[in-house]
Amino acid sequence: MAPLLIVDDSDDDLFFARRAYAMTGQAPPLVCLHSGECMLDYQHKVREGEYAQPFAILLDINMPMLDGFAAFSALARMSGGQVPVPVWFLTGSDDPSDVRVAASLGARGLITKPDSVRELARILNDVLLAVGGGT
Repeated sequence: MAPLLIVDDSDDDLFFARRAYAMTGQAPPLVCLHSGECMLDYQHKVREGEYAQPFAILLDINMPMLDGFAAFSALARMSGGQVPVPVWFLTGSDDPSDVRVAASLGARGLITKPDSVRELARILNDVLLAVGGGT
């Protein structure tokens, strides 16, 4: 079964994402990765047939080394110019320039990280339903 990928360098944010995802009651697996580099490694293994292609990716913007925008661009290059799955940037930023960059890259959108696990669960459920990954 295709997973939902969440990429974020914050252990706390990934902890809350796991809790929020459990609250959705959805069936697809959740895969949490700590960096843009890990996401690219994961996608390389998808291409080799080792992993299932995720049905969506939630990608943090502000990460060390390879930020979310750079990771998205690298994923597009790796995939022949087109990102193979819907991507939303999930970030603490609400900077209008980040929204513009996300749109210019071809992301489905930019979601500002909510303050509550319950609100994050609602957002995750909306993402699942938007791409047909929900039960």
